[in-house]
Amino acid sequence: MQPQLRAAKWTRLGLPFLVLGLSGCQTLQRLGGLVAPVAAGSAPAALPVTAPAEPLVPSPRLIIGRVVAVDSELRQIIIELAPDAPGEAIVPDTELTTRDAALRETGRLKVSRQLRGRILGTFLAAGSPAVHNEVVWLAP
Repeated sequence: MQPQLRAAKWTRLGLPFLVLGLSGCQTLQRLGGLVAPVAAGSAPAALPVTAPAEPLVPSPRLIIGRVVAVDSELRQIIIELAPDAPGEAIVPDTELTTRDAALRETGRLKVSRQLRGRILGTFLAAGSPAVHNEVVWLAP
């Protein structure tokens, strides 16, 4: 092999290792999901540890599905149920709430007797829900 080709080969193979070796002058510190560079040899910054004022309590509202069709003329809403929707939420005459992506309430529904697989028929009681709104049940 010629000396120029040998030098080019070693340069091509050694350049990534050289770049990785020189970047070792910094270390990374993980801060609450963010990665921040810290100079080598310096102590990591301590984060203040504060306990929440009250323990977190799970919401009594359970997402049971999404609106897939709206018939405003007949005031009927079709819902695709989530796989983990509780049976108590789909009993006829149960009240459900719909909300948009910003968690604003868009309507109230009454569960009908129409259930086929994971598709549930409901009647519109108030509001104007839209397709893709999530359907929420207020657990007792």
